[in-house]
Formats: sequence, C-alpha cells, structure tokens
Amino acid sequence: MEQYILPMKQINNKQILAAVMTISAGLMMTHSAQAQLISLSGISGTSVASAAGAGWVGSSGPTTFTQTPSGTEVQGTTANGYGYSYWNDGAVLLTPGDTQVTLQITINGSLTGYDWMGIPLTLNDGGPNEVFSGLYSAPGNPGNFPGTSWTGNTGSLTWQLNSAEITAINGGSEYLYGFNSGLNPATLPANYDITFNSLDFSAVPEPSTLAYSAVGAASILLFRRRK
Repeated sequence: MEQYILPMKQINNKQILAAVMTISAGLMMTHSAQAQLISLSGISGTSVASAAGAGWVGSSGPTTFTQTPSGTEVQGTTANGYGYSYWNDGAVLLTPGDTQVTLQITINGSLTGYDWMGIPLTLNDGGPNEVFSGLYSAPGNPGNFPGTSWTGNTGSLTWQLNSAEITAINGGSEYLYGFNSGLNPATLPANYDITFNSLDFSAVPEPSTLAYSAVGAASILLFRRRK
C-alpha cells in the first residue's frame, strides 16, 4: 500500500497559526457558554424594598426602589447613606464549573461625588451563606480593590467562590435562592442613583488553554524550520 505523505510545503505558517487560533477561539467560546447571567430586572422593586434586611438601614431620608428593564434602581436622599436589601431570585440551579461571581452596577447620571463606595454580597444557597466583604471602588479611582473594574458609569465587582461552594456547585444540585447586597459608602452624593443590573456566575479562564495552543503552534513552526 502506498503511503501518503502530507506535503508540508503547501501549508504556510499563516495557515497553521489560523488553525491554532480557531481552535483556541472555540475553547474560549465553550468557556463563555458556561457563564450564567441572572438579570435583576425580573425582580419587582416592591419585593426588594419590603424584603427582610431592606429599608436601606442607616439612611435618614427615604430610599426608592424602581423596577427598570436594566435592573433594580435604588435612589437615595442621604449623602453617604448606608443601606442594603435582599433580592429573591426564586431557585436558580448553578452551573457546574462556576468558580466566581460578578455583580454589575450602573451609576445613573453624573459621576460627580461617587468617589469611594463599598458593595457587599451575601449569597443564599439554602445552607451556609457565602458572605463576601465589600469591594471598595469608584469610577476613575486609582485605588480600586482587585476584582473591580469600571467602564464609564458601569462597574463590575468580582468575587472568587470558596472551595466549599465550588464543590457544592460541581455536585450539580446547588441552588441560589437570593442574595443580599447594597451600599457601604465612604463618599456618595446626597441624591445617589444606582442600578443593580445583574449577578453573573462563571468559570475563571484557565491560562493553560491558550498556553497549550501557543506551545502547539511554536512546536509546529519549529518542526517546519528543521525540515
């Protein structure tokens, strides 16, 4: 039987790199598909305002909760007024592989006065709650805590799940029933207006995926040069 040998000269370096990048992109898309976004626009402002732990404790003025297409809008009337509330998500089955959670918020209107604020988070999974300390940050503040980032008026605050929570999620029967969050500000304007947009569970991207692809591409190119 005649053996067929692949004509390596017909395959140039650009084709090899294109193939490697295509594979890498596919792996990255697989990772992205694991992200689990929970929109907060489906929770009524009334239920949030009347839930246990609500009332925006610490604020002397009234706080208004408004349901919007982009989430739950919280409007306060006290400068630096502390407050928190409970969001009831029903029962959301968390996806195995999730290792981190990101809360997205948006400052409505001018960014003036939003100099430094903390956002705490407590997950209710029906068991020992996952409690996270506040991530302090603000738009344009050079001292933002790790895990926080801002794009214009929108901030993303990311916490790493602990090993016990990750083990429970990977068991395939871990539910999120709700969570507590709010504001523990240091500097906020007298009439602040912030929307809590979403809660997003996802897997931390593994650097090995791209590293293996890079090693594979380098190995092929090195082999071609030696040929």
